[in-house]
Amino acid sequence: MSKIFIYLKKTVLLLLTMCLIVSITSCDNNESNEKSASPLLRVNEAFKYELINSGTSVWIKWKIQDGYYLYRDKLKFKINDAEIRQPDLPEGYIHEDEFFGIQQIYRDDVSFEIPYKDQKIIGDKISIEILSQGCADRGICYPPQRWKKTIEIDSNNFIERIRKLLTNNEMLELKGPLYNQEKWNEISKFDVFIHPSRTEGMPNAVLEALSMGIPCSVTPQTNVSEMIKEADCGWIINGNVRDIKDHLIYLSSLKKNFIAERGENALDYSRKKLLWKEIGSQDYDI
Repeated sequence: MSKIFIYLKKTVLLLLTMCLIVSITSCDNNESNEKSASPLLRVNEAFKYELINSGTSVWIKWKIQDGYYLYRDKLKFKINDAEIRQPDLPEGYIHEDEFFGIQQIYRDDVSFEIPYKDQKIIGDKISIEILSQGCADRGICYPPQRWKKTIEIDSNNFIERIRKLLTNNEMLELKGPLYNQEKWNEISKFDVFIHPSRTEGMPNAVLEALSMGIPCSVTPQTNVSEMIKEADCGWIINGNVRDIKDHLIYLSSLKKNFIAERGENALDYSRKKLLWKEIGSQDYDI
């Protein structure tokens, strides 16, 4: 009798388990069906963008709807109908699909900059043309799209336009030009001086920060990255948005004494290498 009870008990448990699996599978199928049954968005609804003029470049802010993605390598740009050098696009997510294989893609929000300062532009307006292609996760790929918009190239309201690029405007404080003691007072408040320039000769701002014992984060294009590395008085970073963001997170995780050590190295290097009497005593090949 006890054996029959055990067998019955096992049978009941097995049936309950199978019912539970069927129930879960049914729910999953219903959710999947609901998702696939939602109407496919028009391309201009799935991939919305905004152009913001900074005075020397145009920032493109993409808003990509959930369940859709853009191919990074399919993005091309023209200014006044002339192709331009590919801008510095942020890294995307690695994705593989049946259309183009393994690709980098963008989801959600992504922003990047298209410089136009060096372009030959006549008048006060420019035409920005964007070539792009994206897909939906349900396995439908849109044909290549061509977006075109004309913008004015004045620099008015520059500060407000930059603020629009930030999700938290309170984090941005633009001081404007500072001179003499006011400048030194402001620099002295910094724990780290970050100079993410993409082209420099010899940035005085970095030298001034080092002379006050403030470690610096610079890009290789500042022409002082080797000096920063030699003196161990800061960090070398890439100039793209994602790497700068990651570097800020890294800096926020450091202990104060570690940053202070880099600052002491900066001050020591400045006294030994950057004073005029030291520079003047060195021989240079011309």
